[in-house]
Amino acid sequence: MSKRKTPSLVAFHSNSRLIGEESLGLLARYPTKVYSHLPILLSKPFDYTQKFLQSLYLSYDITPDKTRDVAVYKTEEDEREFSKLTVEEMVAMILKYAMGLAENQAMSSVKDVVITVPSTWEWLRRGVVDGCRLSWDQCAGFSQ
Repeated sequence: MSKRKTPSLVAFHSNSRLIGEESLGLLARYPTKVYSHLPILLSKPFDYTQKFLQSLYLSYDITPDKTRDVAVYKTEEDEREFSKLTVEEMVAMILKYAMGLAENQAMSSVKDVVITVPSTWEWLRRGVVDGCRLSWDQCAGFSQ
């Protein structure tokens, strides 16, 4: 795989969290422990997520969130730190990981991040803002 792109994958296996390339290695052996298609499912309703995952034959254990109509993924059998997560929380993990990669490449700390989302994808904007707020203390929002 090209080193210019990081896969949008998050895996939870043996009490550890793997993101990107590391989780890609687990995909063939443990397909239910590697979570994919996360950008597509940002801020999508539970019914849409359930039908989408069934159409791809992905058997993730999901339940609807009580406050918002989004899917909550059960990632571990017992109650641990990362046992129940939404797509926005997993995207926040990927964003934090990407920030770490940028800091390693630049050999300095990263203070600001610019994420571009097409203006026609309003549903994705809300999910990205939620992921940014989970990753960093502040999120400036989007300009029109």
